[in-house]
Amino acid sequence: VLTAVTGQENARLFDAGTAVFTDTLVAPTTVYGVGRVSRQFGPNQSRVGAILTGVRRNMPDDSPLRRIMNDRAVTGGADFQLRFKGNAYQLAGWTGFSHVMGDSLQIANLQQSSARYYQRPDAESYHFDPSRTSLTGYVAGVDFSKNTGKHWLFGTFVGLESPGFETNDIGRLSTSDGINACGSLTYRETQPRSFYRSYYTRFDSCEERNYDMDPQFHFLQMDAGLTLKNYWNLSLTTWRDFRGLDSRLTRGGPNVGSPFYDVGIMGLSNRSSAKTRWSGRVYYGKDDFGAITNRLSGFLAFKPSTQWDLSISPNFLRAQTGRQYVMGRADGGPATFGSQ
Repeated sequence: VLTAVTGQENARLFDAGTAVFTDTLVAPTTVYGVGRVSRQFGPNQSRVGAILTGVRRNMPDDSPLRRIMNDRAVTGGADFQLRFKGNAYQLAGWTGFSHVMGDSLQIANLQQSSARYYQRPDAESYHFDPSRTSLTGYVAGVDFSKNTGKHWLFGTFVGLESPGFETNDIGRLSTSDGINACGSLTYRETQPRSFYRSYYTRFDSCEERNYDMDPQFHFLQMDAGLTLKNYWNLSLTTWRDFRGLDSRLTRGGPNVGSPFYDVGIMGLSNRSSAKTRWSGRVYYGKDDFGAITNRLSGFLAFKPSTQWDLSISPNFLRAQTGRQYVMGRADGGPATFGSQ
């Protein structure tokens, strides 16, 4: 259990017109509390736990701070990690909630913040309500993975954050309103052969949709790596970002389509413990509009003595953009506020 109390803070103001000093409240007396319980069990150190937090600010009813601060905030949750077969497999999950209360102006700020954009004109699962004095949300997720083994490893994950989930009074939240699903599959060989020491290939895919089921992003990625007998390392990465709908690009406006993007990267480097170290990397990308990004980069470092380490990192970048602003038109639909 952890608790803290911060005292009231005032700022001294001076009115040049009346030559009068006044004090104004800039930080109210605030009480914070966090309680966490956790227990390990079983031969594989499985774990289960729970947490509860609370924040209470003491602000007068007429304080302007009530327009920008929550009066009260409560969050809680539970989580578990189940490990079995000698820690080779793991099943983990979590769930939680949040509930914040305050003046309607502050709750309106939360509804319109970049974390959720309740005012978005094409939103269907929620709407902006300026009379609200509270906001409630929830979060949940589960993943299952195989983390050890001779050749095959994998991981799967599904999770969600409701649009009203809010933890910034005592934690950190950048965005909510998401339903996620991800998966990965890896094949590796760690037994040295005639010309290599090890190699691996990994496939990843992840997709997120908002509560309107609009696709926010979806990518498919492949990574491969080869370590040669002399400890040189060859790497290859390629992925595609599929088309989606961006709910945040217009900062509270309607969804905007996002293009697909194809990328290929190849790299080569020598032994990391060598006296002279070097690496090279080639990057190629192309988007839905035909815009191309090329990048050549490298690294060279050597130690002339134990006291000196010299390095150089050359880099060449050529990037195109396929979209630009030309003009505005006044014949748009309601979702774009009559313009486009």
